[in-house]
Formats: sequence, C-alpha cells, structure tokens
Amino acid sequence: MKLPEDVKVESAEAGKKWTATAEVNGSSRQFQLMVAGPRLAVFKTITPDDKHEADTIWVVNMMTELGVSQHNMCSCSVTAVGDILFVNTSNGLDESHINLPAPDAPSFMAMDKNTGEIFWTDKSPTTNILHGQWSSPAVAELGGVPQAIFPGGDGWIYSFKADKGKDGQPELLWKFDANPKETKWILGGRGTRNNIIATPVVYDGLVYVAVGQDPEHGEGDGHLWCIDPNKRGDVSPQL
Repeated sequence: MKLPEDVKVESAEAGKKWTATAEVNGSSRQFQLMVAGPRLAVFKTITPDDKHEADTIWVVNMMTELGVSQHNMCSCSVTAVGDILFVNTSNGLDESHINLPAPDAPSFMAMDKNTGEIFWTDKSPTTNILHGQWSSPAVAELGGVPQAIFPGGDGWIYSFKADKGKDGQPELLWKFDANPKETKWILGGRGTRNNIIATPVVYDGLVYVAVGQDPEHGEGDGHLWCIDPNKRGDVSPQL
C-alpha cells in the first residue's frame, strides 16, 4: 500500500516495529505498528488533540524512552502510594520465546504521578526473565517501612523501599525465590519452574504470593508462599 508523501515511517527491530508520523487535520500524529508472532498490533499515541478521549496530562512511552520490549502486552495495574506510581514495565521475550530483545531495559520503576518524572528504575531480573512480566506490584507499610513489592519475571519477588530512591536507584530491602532451587524452566509449560502471574497480597503484616504457568502453556507445578517482609537480604527458603 502506497502511503501519502507526508507520512514519515521509521523501522526498528529488524523490520518488526514501525513508527508512522503524519499531519492529520493540522496536528502531528504518531502510530506504532508491531509484529508479534502471527499478529500485527497497531497503537495510536493519544494527544490533547483527541478531544473525545481523556485529557492527556503527561505521557511516558516505555518502548521508545526506556527501550522496553513487552511480550504480548503490558498488563500491569499501576500501583500508587502518595505521589509515587510503581509500574511493572512488562519487559520480556520476543515471539520466539527464547530471545530477550531488551536485556538492559528496566523491569520496574517509580514515577511522579503528577508529572511523569521517573524517580528510579530497576532491572533485577536482568537476562533471567523466563517469559513475560505481567503481574502487578503491591505496596504496603510493613514493620514501619513502606515497601513496593515487585513480582519479577525471573520467578523472584523483590521488595524495594517505596520512596523516590537516591540518584536514580531504589533501595532493595529483600528478595525471595518463589521456586525451589531444583526447578527448571522448559518451554511450553513442561518444566517445573514457574512465572509469577498473580499479584502479591499483603495481610496481617505478611506477604502472600502464588506462582504458576501461563494457562496457554499448561498448568505447571504451583506454589503458594507466605513471606516475612521484616527480614532483609535473600530470604528464600533455600539459599
């Protein structure tokens, strides 16, 4: 299909992602197209010119600004405490289910809810992301310390001090491997190591989290954990 001459198209990720920019009714508009397996996804960047949409106060594009590459979707429910937002970026594998396109992109971050300023980012799962990262963080004051609890894509739970951090870095309070050490990740749900898809729940001063498989990949061996958030460092049941 031939595009109008005033449409500018930029390609990325070996021709699997495109950004189209064009003047529409006197306003510069941007669309993003991405190939994900057999699907072609199209996103429109909302601006104040979209009079029938919600008013845009600020925008942070995690793909273009932070280099994040989501697997299938970005499905985190943003969690807030005071003026700080906590976001799971959903950085994950590509459609091959093997390659991690953005190993240096952040997995978790804290932002100013009023301006969109990013206070800090963290990429603790690094290259150990199993599949995708779709869980939502939980925030609670535990033992007198505000904690932002992030379910990582490597099967670990990470708890950070729920504040603005220092010099762009968060304070890690504790981490917990939500799978026994002998477990292994095998594609298609044939292994014993699992993702964290559920959101952690805080009740009566303790943290509860369940792990299991993406339903499309089989059931997997599930685990339900109860964690003492007052400990520090690696608090996994097996060290």
